[in-house]
Amino acid sequence: MSYYNEDGTLMCEDGTFMCQACLIDKSLTELSPQDARYCTFCQTVIEEEYRATAERLGRANQYKPNPLQKPTGTAEIAATPECMYVGAKTKMSTLKKNPLTVDNFRPRGRQKTYKKRELPVELIEQLHSQDMGSKAIASTLKKRNIIVSYKTIQRILAGKRN
Repeated sequence: MSYYNEDGTLMCEDGTFMCQACLIDKSLTELSPQDARYCTFCQTVIEEEYRATAERLGRANQYKPNPLQKPTGTAEIAATPECMYVGAKTKMSTLKKNPLTVDNFRPRGRQKTYKKRELPVELIEQLHSQDMGSKAIASTLKKRNIIVSYKTIQRILAGKRN
């Protein structure tokens, strides 16, 4: 049975704690002084990953230490314009000049109806009478430069398509 103590450490019954990054029981001497959830090794790895992600996203000057860590100095730091975050300007979709109405609405996606092309129905039925399956008929027609899906051939033979 395990429990959380008052500083957020996941404690085990035998007096060890479980690091929430590597999920291994460790002794209390390996507990990170900066964050009670991690061991000293995982704490450095997590901090480096956070810094690398912040640099990659262009937020390196916005790196803030863990809130559980106590501040080292009491001097206040004035915010300079280059480290202040200014959100990106976005376009709102409701500001369009001409809103959608029924007459200028075009649905996206694939077409609902297709123009059926002429197929050699007699030839398909003739090949079917020679005990050929729909896939064999499709490959035979493909050799004659007539590209038809075997599913379409199945529909023709079932009478669902003319």
